[in-house]
Amino acid sequence: MLTLNDEIEQLLENVDGDTEIARKTKELPEKTQKYYVHGELVAICITWENEIHPFALYFTVYEKNAQNETLNLKILHHIRQKALKSNKDRLITRDFAPQGHFNRWLQMQNFKLVRTTVEPQIATKDVHVQNEKIQFQTAHQVKQNSYLLKQLVSKCYARYKQVHMINPVASMSRERWQKIIFQDQIDSAPLITIKKDEILAYEFLFEDATNLVTLGWNGQNVSGELNKLQNIQFQWIKERYEFIGGEFDSTDELAIETSKNWNFPKEKRYETFIKML
Repeated sequence: MLTLNDEIEQLLENVDGDTEIARKTKELPEKTQKYYVHGELVAICITWENEIHPFALYFTVYEKNAQNETLNLKILHHIRQKALKSNKDRLITRDFAPQGHFNRWLQMQNFKLVRTTVEPQIATKDVHVQNEKIQFQTAHQVKQNSYLLKQLVSKCYARYKQVHMINPVASMSRERWQKIIFQDQIDSAPLITIKKDEILAYEFLFEDATNLVTLGWNGQNVSGELNKLQNIQFQWIKERYEFIGGEFDSTDELAIETSKNWNFPKEKRYETFIKML
């Protein structure tokens, strides 16, 4: 007789490990809701919350095959009830394209595509930088300067809220946001460019592997300033790492600009769907 874990593994045996459902069954196994038809496990659902985006209930569903309308409506009803019980006003699901059976069905239930994301990488040997003669500071230096630190944290928070208006950001203190954005930042890496103690551009850099740096939150005061900072950052990265990665959202004009400026390759799309309650 199959155990519960065996049932789920069997259900997901042909599912790519990068998909949302594959990741969440490992991260949140205790939140797995199971659905049976004639004693056979045919679908699972996992829901979760995000403290940075407190107004949404996130969920992912996997169906073995396209199921009937009755089961789909039952699953969606359970998700909606959880959201209302937790005082959420929107539902969000996301996954790589092409979407699975359930997410395709959701698009007929007034779920709207609001964002596409790609996460490409480029080899640093293929990156060609220009020499920029502009003042910059590392993350370590910024944290030693209270004026610049306060300025950076405020700019970053304001821009993050602007880019995520479809899924509003929680109100939080400057200290809390500072802790979030600096959590994995590379201390010795260039972080900002400045002129007369005013930040011209910023971009956070994170080490995702021993040979990979990923671009994070960014912003600029005037068009072109971020590209100047990236020339400095990419030269620094070229001397230490093999790859540069990025997470580029369609709702973020600077992310799109970065992707084009540095010829990041086209990658499979990660799509986000939302429905207001």
